Amino acid sequence: MQQYFASLPPEELSEQLEKIMDDWNQQVTANGQKQLWQRLYYTYFGRHWKSVAGNQDSDIARVGSQGELSGLTVNDFRNIIKHMLVLTTNQKISYEPQANNTDESSLTQTRLAKIILDYYVREKRVDRHLHDCAEMSLALTKSFIKCTWNKQLGRPYTVSQSPDGSEQILYEGDMKIEMKDPFQVFCDQNAESWDDINYTLDLTWVNRWDYIARFPEFKEKILALDTKDQFDGIGFWNTMQGAQCDLIALKEFYHKRTPSMPNGRFLAFLGPGIIVEDGSIPYRRLPIFRMVPGKWWGSTEGYSESRDLLGLSQAQNTLWSSAFTNQSTFAVQNVLVPEGCNLTPMQLAQGLRALKYNPASGKPEALQLTDTPAEVFKFAEMISSKMETIFGLNSISRGVAEDLSGKA
Repeated sequence: MQQYFASLPPEELSEQLEKIMDDWNQQVTANGQKQLWQRLYYTYFGRHWKSVAGNQDSDIARVGSQGELSGLTVNDFRNIIKHMLVLTTNQKISYEPQANNTDESSLTQTRLAKIILDYYVREKRVDRHLHDCAEMSLALTKSFIKCTWNKQLGRPYTVSQSPDGSEQILYEGDMKIEMKDPFQVFCDQNAESWDDINYTLDLTWVNRWDYIARFPEFKEKILALDTKDQFDGIGFWNTMQGAQCDLIALKEFYHKRTPSMPNGRFLAFLGPGIIVEDGSIPYRRLPIFRMVPGKWWGSTEGYSESRDLLGLSQAQNTLWSSAFTNQSTFAVQNVLVPEGCNLTPMQLAQGLRALKYNPASGKPEALQLTDTPAEVFKFAEMISSKMETIFGLNSISRGVAEDLSGKA
């Protein structure tokens, strides 16, 4: 390409950005990152046996090559992450603006700034968004907060006349804060750190009829776009098939100010050639902020100890499932009756009573098959303890009292 893609005309740029999204999806699928995010997501929400056909979230799944095991879910994975989240976010956000000067005007502006910040933290639930973002980053290795000024929010203040004669209500505008998951934000995958990226492309699900009302000239094209239930490969949760779905993808491209793009670039579009807005970037910096528990050096990805817990969680579920299968299969005891004992099954099944039998043949005995090796339970506890260690927790911080008997 002889021209920087970010400087292309809006129709051509929208086509190029669609290709960037497709290339990104292929790349994260090929390198296993997509499958990792999905495994982390399903494990966090208790769907440890999701791969089992016909299994529902709350079911005890039939697993194993012959379906011989009862798949029991013990979700220490989520519990440990939840406790780390509490330790991380237990202090609420509080902004304290500071004035550079001591004159009365600067101090007045500082007090006003605090009032405005407190209002937005309360009304826009900033602390809740940051809490949810921290939870997602701990579980999925990264998440994003998007903070923009939305001209469609706020109170209506006037009516504008469109060229076709229709009227549109104009609003005051207001701040909008959104949380984005790893499937909703795209950037240059060749960048060696998040600080090095020059642009972001993010995806938001919007109601297509709202945009048909705003852009009636695109009605046929908008109706032809794929809705959320038809999207392939992007996201965690599948929309209910067959249900009415009017959600389509709004893509917003932001390019920071650089020597090649002195004014930056902002492009909002619904599909190739369906341009909603085009112009300079309206912010001093990219409005999307990444949250990660740790950096993955040499990339834009994050790292979380949740990755290290996946295998341990699978091993823990396997051990508990083995013990549960044994107990549930053999909990109803069988009775060994020697030949010539002179007792019938009906007599043994009738509960408390005196029974006569032939001592020479031997007495009936219960066939004890429910014994599970103690090492199974000990190893399961060791795995749980190791998962706590990896996240820097202990049993007391998770509400499990340590046995201190006999200790000074």
